[in-house]
Amino acid sequence: MRPLPTLLKLGFFLPLMSACQIGGGIEPSVTTLVLPYEAKIASCTTYSFEDNANSNIILGEARGDMLLVGFAPGLSREAQERVLAQYPFFDRLDGEVALESGNITKVLLHPDATCFEAEKMLKMLQKQDEVVFATPAFHPKPSEADAYQWVGLSNEILVSVESPEALEQLEHWMKKTKSTLVLSLSDELHLISADKNSKGNALELSSSLNQLAFVAAAEPNLIYSLTPINGQDAEVQSVRSKLP
Repeated sequence: MRPLPTLLKLGFFLPLMSACQIGGGIEPSVTTLVLPYEAKIASCTTYSFEDNANSNIILGEARGDMLLVGFAPGLSREAQERVLAQYPFFDRLDGEVALESGNITKVLLHPDATCFEAEKMLKMLQKQDEVVFATPAFHPKPSEADAYQWVGLSNEILVSVESPEALEQLEHWMKKTKSTLVLSLSDELHLISADKNSKGNALELSSSLNQLAFVAAAEPNLIYSLTPINGQDAEVQSVRSKLP
């Protein structure tokens, strides 16, 4: 079994560019999202995926102060803000992360928002026509806290198959799960994307892939925001493989 190679992709948060506005229905009010008591007592989801060794890789609970959103291509900054302004805990947009499948927008929430509010907002955003997907962000592991500000879940999956001939089986799986081949890095290494219409997010689909005989290994393309050094802008690193 060949290990997944490390694929690094460094870049700065890019300023959001105005483009053509895409219309879509926006609900007049979502103030029912604010549930202070429930938010305090709710048990938030612990996000994880199962790797190719059947080990449970835990990312933890969602951060309450931010989330990541994939908007419809071409949606202007103003249109993005109108969608997000419906949600009481929305604070502001904070740039984009460029990945192979498209840009992901970093959305900041109010500092007092909890993982509960973040998860509720993620679920409601998935219902918006202007949103292709929405994913949580996490605190880095204690051992990595000095190196990273936050870790984010993208919509991408890196998958290594056992042989070039397995691509046909992978394509059948993608059709079944409504996921998309973004690019092939080699005959055996492929990058896949998912959206809100797929049969799971990048964590769930990675777990599914790791149960298949023709797959050597699969993992979500996590986004790592590097801690700024000497006042420099934060850099973003994606797909830092943790597999052996």
